[in-house]
Amino acid sequence: MPHALIAPFETPSLPVTTGEETFEFISTPFKGNGVVGVRHEANRFLLKYVERDGKILVKADKTTRIPKLNMLKKAIIHFCELTGSEVFQTNTALNKKDREYANYKDLDFFLDGCDYAKPIWVEVGFGSGRHLLHNAKTNPDVIHIGLEIHKPSAEQVLKQCELQGIDNLYVVDFDARIFLEILPANSVQKIFVHFPVPWDKAPHRRVISKGFVDEAITVLEPGGTLELRTDSENYMVYSYGVFMDLASAELMVRKNHFLDVSSKYEDRWKKMNKNFYDLTLTNTLQSEPRTFEHDFSFEGFVPFETFADELSGKAIVESDYLIGAKERYPLGNGEGLLKITMGAFGTPQSLYLMFQNHTVSYYPKTPYPTGASLRAHSRLQAMLHGTDNG
Repeated sequence: MPHALIAPFETPSLPVTTGEETFEFISTPFKGNGVVGVRHEANRFLLKYVERDGKILVKADKTTRIPKLNMLKKAIIHFCELTGSEVFQTNTALNKKDREYANYKDLDFFLDGCDYAKPIWVEVGFGSGRHLLHNAKTNPDVIHIGLEIHKPSAEQVLKQCELQGIDNLYVVDFDARIFLEILPANSVQKIFVHFPVPWDKAPHRRVISKGFVDEAITVLEPGGTLELRTDSENYMVYSYGVFMDLASAELMVRKNHFLDVSSKYEDRWKKMNKNFYDLTLTNTLQSEPRTFEHDFSFEGFVPFETFADELSGKAIVESDYLIGAKERYPLGNGEGLLKITMGAFGTPQSLYLMFQNHTVSYYPKTPYPTGASLRAHSRLQAMLHGTDNG
């Protein structure tokens, strides 16, 4: 990731606009770390600065998910110029242009812009993308959504979409368990989970879980299918148990059934004479429509340090949500940023609470409207008002 190693600097007076971006605020260091708030057009994000062996490392704050690489590089360059610091090392040379892929979509697109009138197929963890690309090309009237958090794999598929002129495929680099919660009920025809990591020593990290299957059943239309394909007999047996724990289940099991297209790993495993297992779960339910009305605003205000002291070191873990505080960044005068995790156990979101101008808000944007996030927000609101009974 882009960064710069610079000499220690005197804290600049902000806000300052340097042309393309505005540096809105800078925190005082807390345990050797600080943050700088940046606004570039509609985008808000943080730079992080870290004290290291008498020098300062300036880099991206991953929590705020900067959308374009050149945007980040320019922010680092301009911040170094603003502080007038000597630069010892940097890798912020600008690309000719930020690479933008029409097939890449963020979660906001699926909340506001996706055409759910068309058939939709979702593939979770598509790897090399052979199966996903094959489906998109052979089913042009279907919207294909590929979820992949491994960025090189995602970029490989995005490049193939450009080269092959594929416009009915969307790539998303987000956790599948959260993604399913923001889709309308009964809106998906097929969900594919092919060769997920077995996680034999950490089964709580498996994609297939009761929560995932419940969400899959909600978004699948009646007759829609969830298809697991794995070379792990342990994973197959485990998943069979999860599927059969449903109150109603229509399940087909196949062994060594070969598809029209396979990944390079599957080709390698075939040469090793490994077994393959397919579990196909058919949804038999019509789910109630989902509503995405939500309010993530706060009423009331307490000084930043007061709230941070109350929440820091405390993990709030309920049966259906959690809240935890990670890092605090004071801005002075009772203001500051508190980094928190909130939402469902196993899929919490990391973001910030901003205490500024006698208001409290989420930074840089509100959480995604999942049920667990809404419950966590209500708990935070109660804590802010002093009405939390714990």
